[in-house]
Formats: sequence, C-alpha cells, structure tokens
Amino acid sequence: DLPTFVVLVARPAGSGMAFARIGDYKESFPLLDEAIRLAGSWSPLEQCWALESKTKAALRASEPDLAAASMCALADAARLVESSPVEKGIKEILRLSAPQTGAPNLEEAREHLQETVFSRGRVRRRE
Repeated sequence: DLPTFVVLVARPAGSGMAFARIGDYKESFPLLDEAIRLAGSWSPLEQCWALESKTKAALRASEPDLAAASMCALADAARLVESSPVEKGIKEILRLSAPQTGAPNLEEAREHLQETVFSRGRVRRRE
C-alpha cells in the first residue's frame, strides 16, 4: 500500500537525493543504497529512479567506480520498465559521463548502459 511505500522507499530516496543536491555525498550514498534495495522488491521503476540519482551523484562526486557499478545496475533494471523519465535520465547520465575518460570501469559501464537501452530501440541515438 502507498503509506508503506512512502515510509520504506520514498523517505530514504528523497533524503538521499536532497543530500546529493547539496553535495553531501557521504550522507547521500547510504540513503540511496537503502532506497535501491527496498525499491527492488517493490517497483523496478522506483529502483531505476533511485539508481539514476545515485549514478548522477557518483559522477558529480568524481567516484567513477561507484558510478560504473550504479550504471550497470541501472542498465539491468531499465530493461524491466518503459518510462520516458527514466529514458531522459539515462540520456543525462550518458551525457554527464562522456567527459570522464581514463576510467575503464566507467567506459565499460557506459557501453553496457548504451547497449541495453539502444538495443531495445527505446532511446534514439543522436544522428
């Protein structure tokens, strides 16, 4: 039911995103991890949103290995949903991660995320 969802998933997700917005990644990541874990058993869409937030925060915090792990998890979760906002978030992640070269794990994760979404024809490549 909705109240259970709000208590279990939305609170840690919202708090994690708020901490990420102000640049407090030390507080943000554990809260987003909790939201990801809880949302996984509740809703793949909510899990995608939490993974998207964690990935963006990791990129902004210059944590390429954490970003890479989150991107791979997002690619796997995104296979289960059809959502324009998730697709938009994936495009933003690909844009944010493009300039970060020299991190092999991140480059592999970008390829995995691109292959996952482009192979389904859900996100169009720029011509």
